[in-house]
Amino acid sequence: MPIRTILFPTDFSDIASNALEFAASWASKLDAELILLHVNSQTFTSPAREAGTVPQGTVNNRMVNSRLESLLQDMVTRFGIRTRTHIEEGQPGDMIPKVATETQSQLIVMGSAGPSGYAQVFGSNLTVKVMTDTRLPLLIIPQEAEYQPLHRWAYASDLEGPEEAVVDSIIELASQLEARLELVHVKQEKELEKSKGFVLDNIRRRHSESYLRCQIVEDSNILQGIDQYVERKQPDLLIMVRHDHSFWARLFNRDKVAYSAARTNFPMLVLHAERGLQAVTGEGVPAGEV
Repeated sequence: MPIRTILFPTDFSDIASNALEFAASWASKLDAELILLHVNSQTFTSPAREAGTVPQGTVNNRMVNSRLESLLQDMVTRFGIRTRTHIEEGQPGDMIPKVATETQSQLIVMGSAGPSGYAQVFGSNLTVKVMTDTRLPLLIIPQEAEYQPLHRWAYASDLEGPEEAVVDSIIELASQLEARLELVHVKQEKELEKSKGFVLDNIRRRHSESYLRCQIVEDSNILQGIDQYVERKQPDLLIMVRHDHSFWARLFNRDKVAYSAARTNFPMLVLHAERGLQAVTGEGVPAGEV
């Protein structure tokens, strides 16, 4: 199933406003509906509430509805996209995956503050929780990322598992968003393992250089190798796919789950090997399954 519904959680911060530009742009290019979600997670106090002249939650809900409606009208005017709003009560980390399922979303777009700032409310901690609690594709927009079309994509690959299918799926999505892909592999030994060389050759045969280029980086430390590549090439978007078999599974199960998103000032797209790739290519998974 192609991406037809994008979920965008917002707390109305500058971080969220910045990420909304990217979400709306993708919704426009993919002809997808954009859902603006706000989760009320804190008790709102006002003089009217303290005086008991309005029911609990009324003042906050009115304010939230007003701000969401303002965002909706702005997105419709500027991007011409289909948009609706959604409000939930609870903890954002619990509600975002829940709403993604209920709305049958195929992609979540979130702003990230990195290791400080809004980290406890709308930053890396929340991003990590959503990343680990849902198997939907997640587009993470760091607060430093200035909006621009994401034309140059880099996919950090370990060249293990069904990488040919992974690359096919990413290129299919990239073509819809007018982007070009570069596959980057960090080689820890002097010689590339035969099995990985075979996978890389297969990928190269499947796609012309008009759609895909491949880059080998030599470094004994994989994360440092990715940093080296990113600093040199400055891609618009870094893509990582979580495989149960791979080193990414170990990284994503440790404190470094948000490593790249926290250390860079450009967006990162996180896919899950089975669910995420099927979500972007439309192969056999019910919408919204998390």
